[in-house]
Amino acid sequence: MNHNKLGTEFVEILCKEILEDARYSLETLNLEDCSLTDESANIFGDVLIKNDNLRCLNLSRNGFTYKGMEDFCKDLHKSVLTVLMLHWNPIGAKGGQFLAKALHENEVL
Repeated sequence: MNHNKLGTEFVEILCKEILEDARYSLETLNLEDCSLTDESANIFGDVLIKNDNLRCLNLSRNGFTYKGMEDFCKDLHKSVLTVLMLHWNPIGAKGGQFLAKALHENEVL
C-alpha cells in the first residue's frame, strides 16, 4: 500500500472494519508513505490497545508530528506490537520523548 494518499477516512474504516473486528487476525500492516496525518496517529493509538493480533506496524514516511505521537503513544505500552516503524516522520524531539516513554513502559516492543 505504498505511495498512496489514503487519509483519515481510510484509517477510520480500516480500524473499524478490520483491526477492531475479532474475525480478522491481521498481523502485519504496512502503511508507509500514505500521507497519513496526526489525526490518523490518534486513531491508530486508540485501536492498538484493542487489537491482540497486530504485531508489525509500518507507519514510516507519513506526516506524524509530536502532536500525533502524543496521542499515538498514550496507550502504546499496552499494545502487543513487536515491530513498529516510524522513520521519516517529522516527530521531532518532543515526539521522540513521547515515544521513548511509551517504549520504556512496553514489555513487548
